[in-house]
Amino acid sequence: MPTGMRKACRELVNYSGVRVRSDRLLGFITLFGLGVAFAVSFDATVLLGLEVNTSLLIFLAAYAVFEAGSYMWLWFKAEGKGRFVDGVLPDALQLMSMNMRAGLTTDRAFILAARPEFGPLEDEIRRAGKAIMAGSRLKDALLGMTKRIRSRTLDSAMKMIADGMESGGEIASLLEQTSLDILNTRLVEKEVRANVLMYVIFIFFAAGIGAPLVFGISTHLMAVMSEQMSRFAAIDFAKYQAGGGGFAGNLGVFTGFSGMGKAASVSPDFLMLYAVVSLLVTSFFGSLTIGLIKDGKEKQGVKYMPLLLVLSLGVFFATRIFVSAIFKI
Repeated sequence: MPTGMRKACRELVNYSGVRVRSDRLLGFITLFGLGVAFAVSFDATVLLGLEVNTSLLIFLAAYAVFEAGSYMWLWFKAEGKGRFVDGVLPDALQLMSMNMRAGLTTDRAFILAARPEFGPLEDEIRRAGKAIMAGSRLKDALLGMTKRIRSRTLDSAMKMIADGMESGGEIASLLEQTSLDILNTRLVEKEVRANVLMYVIFIFFAAGIGAPLVFGISTHLMAVMSEQMSRFAAIDFAKYQAGGGGFAGNLGVFTGFSGMGKAASVSPDFLMLYAVVSLLVTSFFGSLTIGLIKDGKEKQGVKYMPLLLVLSLGVFFATRIFVSAIFKI
């Protein structure tokens, strides 16, 4: 693994809160992924009788899917940890400020503010308080809280408090004001999410219901047309034209349609494959778009992807079954 990628993976493991050494966890994921990929490719080769090249492609695809799934698992754990900290951070800052206004020293104010309900933030607050008690600078202790939690809010708040202290501000007032600013920012974010909710609903409906309905009806219609064209092309018009008469003279028009049907024939299986692939691509990008609009990050949309895929494919096949039952092809 390249050095840069290894460093990024170590940081992600650190942020996720998994209590295992990053190198050991990454090694386990790599080796276990190879084992899973080998098992999948071997079973597929034995059961389906695939060639070596196809088995190799299945091995690579299975390994890539496993590694991507492991990465997303760690990423969501890190994001979930950060979101939880964002929710309890204002209360923690208020509690620190109250402790300092009550006359406690900075280290004691931090340690007593570490409550179990703060979750991961409890450990960071307690660690910062012990660092201050051991003689570390308050700025270093505050910034050290951001090394194990991926949170823009926490990072910005700690930097703001540290800069304010260097400018001569009172730490209790800085903590209280930062807490109020975070609460105000959260209210603004809720208003923005309420405003963009309509866009999320529209994209979800278009990708999960609208597109499958259109594809389901259109593929059935094309299957009917293809079958009718094949029947029409099977008629021997030359036999009727040889008989002469007024009707035979008009058969040239139908003969032209027959030739056009042969040239423009599209396989229903190809249309089915095209529709399914299109729905998969639409669901993939639709979920990423929903994550970007709703949560501000494309990766947040990955959690909507399974639901969108199941819904779109379910609506597609249900539409085909329903239309087929009506027209009885």
